[in-house]
Amino acid sequence: MVKIAKLILELDKKAKYQEAQKLRGFFANTFSSVDLFHNHNEDGSQIYRYPRIQYRFSNNRPLVIGFNEGAESIIKHYDSFNSIKIGYTEYPIMEKRLILEDKEIKLVDDYIQYRFATPWYALNQENYAQYKALTSNREKDKMLEKILTTNILRMCKELGYTVEKQIEVQLFLKPVISEIKDLKVTTFTGQFKTNIIIPEQVGLGKGVAKGFGVVNIN
Repeated sequence: MVKIAKLILELDKKAKYQEAQKLRGFFANTFSSVDLFHNHNEDGSQIYRYPRIQYRFSNNRPLVIGFNEGAESIIKHYDSFNSIKIGYTEYPIMEKRLILEDKEIKLVDDYIQYRFATPWYALNQENYAQYKALTSNREKDKMLEKILTTNILRMCKELGYTVEKQIEVQLFLKPVISEIKDLKVTTFTGQFKTNIIIPEQVGLGKGVAKGFGVVNIN
């Protein structure tokens, strides 16, 4: 079982998922001594792990979601601030809701259909060149299926679930352009099917701490 803590903040501001990067910046600065909030060591070097705390905007509300030890950090610190700074503007928090859940990750016999609630950031600079060089849509889909399978396996391993048989994936995606730190990158939206139960609001791929690749059941 995966322990999950969801902290939902009510502000007098409506926001889009792209502002999750600014939301992460607030928590990284406010709790700089707790590396789970930002995945960096004291010297500024990056900690390479699946982010245990991730940042979202769900229904235009800030959502901070923690998994396992990340959930424990949210529970410990959620009541230690009463306003939040998004970009250059500080907003009073009108209401906080903390939802605690235990969710299962498990292989199943049938396919479960999911959708990416936010764009899936699948490609890095190296494999983007490989993707663009492919000449057929089927070849591109096979490459993305392999990447998504790797994303799922990494998430499972880091959240404590051992995958004992083959994960199967089918994709129904289309490419879109997203902006990350003033750079335009190719990401993907749409749906996929797989034979494993994935907790809703978990992130897959690159940039998951900043709101990319959020998975929901379709």
